[in-house]
Amino acid sequence: MEDGEQTRKLFLGGLNYETTEDGLQTYFGQWGTLTDCVVMRFPDSGRSRGFGFVTFTTPEEADACFASSPHTIDGSNVEIKKATPKGEKGPAGPKGEVLRKLFIGGLNYETTDESLKTYFEQFGEVIDCIVMKYKDSERSRGFGFVTYSSTDMVDAVQQNRPHTIDGTKVETKRATPREEAGKPETGKTVKKIFVGGLKDDMTNEVLQEYFSQYGNVTMAEHLTEKETGRKRGFGFVEFDDYDPVDKVIQQPKHQINGQRVDIRKAIAKNELNSMKGGFGGGRGGRGGGGWGGNQGFGGGFGGGYGGNSWGEGANPWQTGGNSWGDQGNSWGGYMGSGGGWGGGYGSGGAGGAMRNSMGGGGNRSAPYSVGGRGGGRGGRGGGGGGGKFY
Repeated sequence: MEDGEQTRKLFLGGLNYETTEDGLQTYFGQWGTLTDCVVMRFPDSGRSRGFGFVTFTTPEEADACFASSPHTIDGSNVEIKKATPKGEKGPAGPKGEVLRKLFIGGLNYETTDESLKTYFEQFGEVIDCIVMKYKDSERSRGFGFVTYSSTDMVDAVQQNRPHTIDGTKVETKRATPREEAGKPETGKTVKKIFVGGLKDDMTNEVLQEYFSQYGNVTMAEHLTEKETGRKRGFGFVEFDDYDPVDKVIQQPKHQINGQRVDIRKAIAKNELNSMKGGFGGGRGGRGGGGWGGNQGFGGGFGGGYGGNSWGEGANPWQTGGNSWGDQGNSWGGYMGSGGGWGGGYGSGGAGGAMRNSMGGGGNRSAPYSVGGRGGGRGGRGGGGGGGKFY
């Protein structure tokens, strides 16, 4: 990208598949003169990929357009972002990498690193791609990870859901920051967030404006006491999709009008008991237990990921210093009958033994070796915690 062009260029996500370059030119022309305008298309079919770019003559025109969000084109809500220059990898380091990384679940067992990369390269430059395998058999575990060179490419993937690879529909989720690992709500797929630490002057309108940068907000409310109308200091924001929630959670710190606020996934009360179950069971012991008892998070957590599924004790989407999880925690143990995908994605729902403990080693293959002590203490009766309930 030529010098200064990045200050005049905007990424457009979530485009209507019928939107054309002429349509973009007409719409964005109200903010200034465009020097370039493109809808990205699949090379084989010429079909829109659901995202594109516009470049203005001056940075001021681009800023004015960006500040006028939200934008609706051909009936679709379009996400506008400042474009990342090609060749820049975006946020660097372990914390930056998590913003460029996707967890891919539900993979066909025949999908390879190469076919996974080939598929996701249509959305941008893939700098790392792996299908996770069992160390002893080299059989696919049914999930993997893809890391891009910029966050815009991750947005493009999420805007183009659902994805089908090798005849199997897969689920893509943004990688979870290391500091979120271990929280009971981490693997839940939700559309609502809890917002705490609000001052009295924080209005619903300000909340909606702030969180609209992450996606389409359907509700934003700073709760008040019914009797007095007094602000309660917390509220909720709801989106029309789970992906904006994951984007919000990826950012560890949020300030709204100079106020530091606390953000968590909002968990409904009727899920409280099932989440508590994942922590019960006392000491896990050697090779067992996970997070207390043989079920880990799997059973009581309602199946973990997506409510029915990934065996939360395995925590496959966690991104630690080595990208594949916090190796010091030694997840180990058995997922038991409640673990869902546990010992191999889609293994009849029984989960199976998590033989490949994440306890030992410092490289990619080591977390899946047999070494390490499983579990640790699960606590007495399992209090849970970490989520926000309403």
